[in-house]
Formats: sequence, structure tokens, C-alpha cells
Amino acid sequence: DRSTAAGSFRGKNMRLVQFIGPIVPSWVAALEATGVEIVCYIPNNAYLVYGDDDSLEGLRGLSRSSSFVQWEGAYLAEDRIHPDARSVDEKGNPRDIGTDQFVVQVIKDKDENERTFALIEGLQLAPALNRFETLHYENTVVRLPERAIADIAARPDVVSIQPYFTP
Repeated sequence: DRSTAAGSFRGKNMRLVQFIGPIVPSWVAALEATGVEIVCYIPNNAYLVYGDDDSLEGLRGLSRSSSFVQWEGAYLAEDRIHPDARSVDEKGNPRDIGTDQFVVQVIKDKDENERTFALIEGLQLAPALNRFETLHYENTVVRLPERAIADIAARPDVVSIQPYFTP
């Protein structure tokens, strides 16, 4: 269930917000007024947002009171893991990923990133191959055991985990 009851937010997290149609500037302004940070646009007519307890509660209020928010719900840990980074397919059959290298992308948040990168460092098989910033994201390319993927995806600042193949 992607819905979360009002008042049950604890700490920072990501949510998905879908509007009733093509997005207009006043809807974006109302979304930003809740205090959430827009992470990125998600087709169709949706945004991935990031916020703390107060801003996420503001988002829930907007969702309940506006005529233009069609749906709002959790961005689950499993949503953060690219299908090609999973060791089982959509039917539950085992599959070979073909790599133990992954790109982990997080939204820039000094406090959360510090904890997330400490977790990654504790789980990695070797030092990170690369770490770089793009827009309001930090990315790291790292070798990880399969069992580590779910733990990392559960971190609130993680946007995505994708397999990486050396070019």
C-alpha cells in the first residue's frame, strides 16, 4: 500500500504526486509551498518529491484539499531498484544481473547522504569506482553484493539503484 496515514511520517522521505492532467505553474507553486523539494518529473503528470515530516504533512494536506492532485503515495524502496538490478525477474524467476557494479543515485542532503554513503561503504566489495555530482544528485559507482541492494534502497535519500557496466 503506497498510502500513508496523516501524521505517520517519520524523518525525511520521498513521495510521488500525480496531478489530474498536464501540469500548470500554479499547481507546481502549490506543491512547492508545502516545503517539499521537487526531485524530478515522472511521466505522466507526476513529480517525485522529497521532504521532512512537516513538508510531507503539508503535501498530504494539499492532496486532501486540492482539486488538482489526483493521487499521492509512497515512493517505495522497491521503486528505487531498476528492474535490471534485481536478481529475480517480475515472475520471481532467478536471473543473472551480469555485474556486481551499481550506480546509486541520491538527492543531495548533507545529513542523509552522510549516513547513506557510510552504509554503502560498510557494504561495498571494494572502494567506490567513481563518485560525482549531477544537478541536485550525488552518484556513486560501486561494487555491491546482491543482499546490500535492498538495504541501500530503503534509505530515504536514495533515488535509484541501477546496474553499471564498464564501458
